[in-house]
Amino acid sequence: MTQYDTISKQYTDVFDSLPYRDIEVANVYAALEPILSPNSHVIEFACGAGFYTDKLLSWGVGSVTGTDISKRMIELARLRLARAPHNDLARFVVSDGTVPCSYSAGGDLEAYDIAFAAWFLNYSATSAELTSMFTSVAINLKPTGVFIGVVPHPTEDFETRAEACAKAPLNRLYPRNDYTGKLESGDGWGLRVYLDDQGTNFMTYHLRPSVYEDAARAAGLKGSFAWRHEILHDDEMWRVKLGLSDEEWTIREKNPHLGILIIWKN
Repeated sequence: MTQYDTISKQYTDVFDSLPYRDIEVANVYAALEPILSPNSHVIEFACGAGFYTDKLLSWGVGSVTGTDISKRMIELARLRLARAPHNDLARFVVSDGTVPCSYSAGGDLEAYDIAFAAWFLNYSATSAELTSMFTSVAINLKPTGVFIGVVPHPTEDFETRAEACAKAPLNRLYPRNDYTGKLESGDGWGLRVYLDDQGTNFMTYHLRPSVYEDAARAAGLKGSFAWRHEILHDDEMWRVKLGLSDEEWTIREKNPHLGILIIWKN
């Protein structure tokens, strides 16, 4: 994940401007909206340059503690929030989310109502690494807390997905997924993601849904476990934004980019 120290500004400028980003935000808000509250304190893993930190606060949560392994990303997050009216409700910590620890200012465990992570869990290459990430989540969540994460679309059929992503129209849409092959562990596939024609890219992993559930349970997240599939509201608007024909849009619908994972602690 330290690859972002090098590509941080380029990644942020490119990714935040992609038409796809609006689709992602709509899906994230739909998942979070029922639990948003000014009394909610949020721990955000892999906060990056503060895109969702800013969103969460504008959506009405009480506070957000953003964590990221990249010092440069945290610097960009602080700059973003410095211009926001809710700057005093954000706090940032440079830390490795794969190493479980408390993120509360006082070092208390189980301090947060919501744990949010957009594109964090997909940096785990094995079930053991994923369990460590979920342990970081579990020890920071209150007993009544909930985790909401954005990850690659949940599937067990990586061969079909890799084939689809290598063909038009998916191979010209950004973010573009390039599946690099099966992991030795059998837990999933390697996945390199490209953001533009200039080659801005980063390495990540797409693990099986069953691996996610087993790792979450092993980490102590014992409550309801559910997947939300990507929803494409206002089909015509998104089709035009992405520049797709009706036929190409059908292919895009059949191959969702993201999935949203919701797990209650107890």
